[in-house]
Amino acid sequence: MKLFARILIVLLFIGPKVFSQQKSVVTVKGNQLQISYAGKLLLDAQLTAQANPYRINNQQQIIDGAAYQIITIAAGNFKSFECNAIILGTDEAIACESEPQNGLRVVRHSVGPSHNLKNNAVYDRQKDLLVSFDARDPKIKVVPLDKNRFEVNVKGWEVVIRIRPEYYRKHRGLAYFQPSQYKVWKKPIVGWCSWYAYFDKVREEDVKAVTDVLSVKLKPFGLDYIQIDDGYQQVPIGMPDTWLQPNSKFPSGLTAMASYIKGKGMKPAIWTNVSFADSAKAFQNASLFIKDDKGKPAYGNWVGYVMDGSNPASINQLISPVYSGLKNMAGNIINSMLYVI
Repeated sequence: MKLFARILIVLLFIGPKVFSQQKSVVTVKGNQLQISYAGKLLLDAQLTAQANPYRINNQQQIIDGAAYQIITIAAGNFKSFECNAIILGTDEAIACESEPQNGLRVVRHSVGPSHNLKNNAVYDRQKDLLVSFDARDPKIKVVPLDKNRFEVNVKGWEVVIRIRPEYYRKHRGLAYFQPSQYKVWKKPIVGWCSWYAYFDKVREEDVKAVTDVLSVKLKPFGLDYIQIDDGYQQVPIGMPDTWLQPNSKFPSGLTAMASYIKGKGMKPAIWTNVSFADSAKAFQNASLFIKDDKGKPAYGNWVGYVMDGSNPASINQLISPVYSGLKNMAGNIINSMLYVI
């Protein structure tokens, strides 16, 4: 990793002081510590009076384009103290665990706000911002409150707050993640998938028959998607036309199929994949694929020839035409289509 910038500030706070690091501003006045982000209050904390004055170490690093701000708070007398904070988020903020535990790869789910005692952080999806407290001991608790607020209680001789802006875009490598551009899907997705009934043998008449039944029997209970899974596309899978022009089992085409589903009051959904199996086309367009150690298009299990997602030409010629084609082929009908990858 290259260290592009590093700023280290260590101050002993006795009176009011303010210092800023890019978008985050830290203010300490007496026993009150506040952190603002993008001009808005992010964290408002009260520190126990026994610890006053405090030593504040505010360190900022930018590593490979990802910004890290680490705020360390210690008592002037190096004794244990308490930090009681309120984190202010948006309606897409959640309490969470910032790092996986050593040796464990567990994905936790929560119905409603999470009160898990392992939580040591708040992630705000709308801002793509992670605020965490180092959990060096068990004396940390994050409690969801009303109005998108989170109460954090930390006890110890040192409190470490980490602020990681653009968390998924920069820290996790999802460069195209733009959460501020759209809201989280609020309604549960309930539908029928052709794979579990027909695998890749699904036919146009099968989908129509199922749509006829489900639109009457299950739509009143909330099932509204009809998803055509693997089996409609041409093989070997390759250039965009293999997705947009279905095989002989769907003689009417995808536009007509979507119209039929829509006409029954249901919503069309369709499966796609990142696989590219047409070897002739892969070698004819070798510059669009990842190369193996011999300089030829790399091949892998399940994905076939590996399309180079870092190459704009690959996106423009192999990926975008598939989804723009599905979207445009039938106007408003396909605009409501759910794409399952």
